[in-house]
Amino acid sequence: MRRYQLTMIGLLFLAVTLSGCAAKETVGTGIPQVSKMETHPQDDRTLLYVNNNAPKQTYSKFIVEPVQIYEGADHGFGDISIEDRRMMAAFTHNEMMRVISEKYAIVDTPGPDTMRIKLILVGLEKTNTVMRGLTYGNPTGFAINVGKGVLGKEGYFMGSITLAGEFNDSQEGTVLAAFMGKIHPFALDISFSPWHAAKVGVTKLAMDFRDRIDKSHGI
Repeated sequence: MRRYQLTMIGLLFLAVTLSGCAAKETVGTGIPQVSKMETHPQDDRTLLYVNNNAPKQTYSKFIVEPVQIYEGADHGFGDISIEDRRMMAAFTHNEMMRVISEKYAIVDTPGPDTMRIKLILVGLEKTNTVMRGLTYGNPTGFAINVGKGVLGKEGYFMGSITLAGEFNDSQEGTVLAAFMGKIHPFALDISFSPWHAAKVGVTKLAMDFRDRIDKSHGI
């Protein structure tokens, strides 16, 4: 496999290696590039598209667009309010910029070494703080969460965030890759506030993305 393919698959593999990604659900059928997405070759719990015809390129600058909120009927928000959706969309945008900017430039204009990142918020689940506390502190519940963690599954009553992403060459407009996955922390993660788990998922997404960029530069 070409180095470029390995690099781009690496960028998207982060969606399922953070501490687990839930099984695919029928959501986000109106997401751009979703018709091209296929089951991840190394994990059947997420979808991705890699443009194998895109030119080889490494990137050191990034345009992070404001996170869109998916409005299709097959969203994964349930009864989550529009205010909370906007809050998490803003957090995702800011967190991606914060983490990436620790090592790389965040810019506003296209360039030869600049990647455009487009993220879409497709679904959210709050942590049920009361039930999470009960199952976490209960020996039986703790043991079950350990088992779920080993299998990479979502812990009982733990929140999550479902994101779709598209990575483009900013100058040519070429779609490099795209993914969609439901991200949650490790099943035993201490998550006793409603949005903690979803925010942890975003932070790990951003950090893993940055780590993959490091590897593409040989760092």
